[in-house]
Amino acid sequence: MDTILDNSPYRCGDPTLARTNLEQLAHACWGEETRPDPALVACLPCTPIPVITPAGAANDRQRGGILFATPFPYLPAEIWMRRPGEHAGGYQMRLLLALDALDLYATDDDGIWYADNPALPDSADAIRSIAAAFDGLARNDAFDTIRDDYARRAARAWPDGYPIDGEIANSRQLAALCMRGSAVLAGQRALALAAEPDADARRHSIEILKAAKTEYGPLFADDMTPDGIRTWVGSNRTIAFDMLDQLADAGLEAKATADAAREVFAQ
Repeated sequence: MDTILDNSPYRCGDPTLARTNLEQLAHACWGEETRPDPALVACLPCTPIPVITPAGAANDRQRGGILFATPFPYLPAEIWMRRPGEHAGGYQMRLLLALDALDLYATDDDGIWYADNPALPDSADAIRSIAAAFDGLARNDAFDTIRDDYARRAARAWPDGYPIDGEIANSRQLAALCMRGSAVLAGQRALALAAEPDADARRHSIEILKAAKTEYGPLFADDMTPDGIRTWVGSNRTIAFDMLDQLADAGLEAKATADAAREVFAQ
């Protein structure tokens, strides 16, 4: 059985990928003993792209250089800051939309991640030195170059200013849509891997199901038997189609992916 590649910031068929990316980024930014905290780094199971919050970049904690190789410390404050009462999932989606509008993703056959910035220095030590500029304690040409570039991109994307109220409302709805749709993608992915002759694929199918039930809770199937998952996916596939269609209509997904999903689920 075929599956849909996890090459979108808005949907993900493998919640273990979302969890792994979240944990690896947290460890790289704040140390191996750090448990991901949504106050520092947010990541819904329906996306492979974690979002670092301003609190996560604060200078009252040790910060690894990887943090300053992500786009977040260079974003305009009116985009990056999390507003009072803004739900973590909606905040993450709002930032994912902003990164998309600013053209800050890179995709390949392995999936999607933050795009590399050619203005960043090559060495980890040099990247860490940017932290002083971020904290307002020194000047750094790379920091200024990237920050100014992102400000220009934001001015082009939102010439009338960043519409925070509309973005918060839209992102809250998008998070709910993608959570429901990606839960179904996870069920389909698990079924596809369970049908593979490779033992590792079948083991990963079980890992996906366990993660999906943990992360999605009542949004996922109640009956976790193979027949129960198969029935649930078949009954809920239109939720995945609706997610992909709405993403495509909004220009956030290729129409070809939305069309191909129907063939994938028909197998």
